[in-house]
Amino acid sequence: MSEHQPHVTVKQYYGVFVALMVLLVVTILLAMVHLGALNTPVAMTVATIKTVLVMTYFMHLRYAARLVWLFAGAGAVWMAMLVGGTLNDYESRGWFTGRLGSVPVGEFQGVGTSEAIQLRSGSMPAAPGALDAAESVHREGRTKD
Repeated sequence: MSEHQPHVTVKQYYGVFVALMVLLVVTILLAMVHLGALNTPVAMTVATIKTVLVMTYFMHLRYAARLVWLFAGAGAVWMAMLVGGTLNDYESRGWFTGRLGSVPVGEFQGVGTSEAIQLRSGSMPAAPGALDAAESVHREGRTKD
């Protein structure tokens, strides 16, 4: 018990604070720049750096036992799996749900997703035949009830 535990100094806290503020400015600037497909990976990289700084200094992992590092790492891996699974699910959806039920986006040939949603909600006049397939599916489902 008489061992002196190393601790984070006030100078280190200020250094981490400045680094986090710089990364905040970088995040804001990145949001204003169009990087195409690199937007998400770059933003996630900056967020990961900020997370590591907070965990290392504010959660005192820098001077913690290896078992604490193991559990913190396991939590980070679990969080990455949850986020990765959610992003995978979101990116793999080729359908959406509206008032007529689930309809593949491909049935709206040449109509973007937002326009298709407007067509299905009735807030935009439909082109002749644009919703015939979806409406026939809806009518068939209604007659079976």
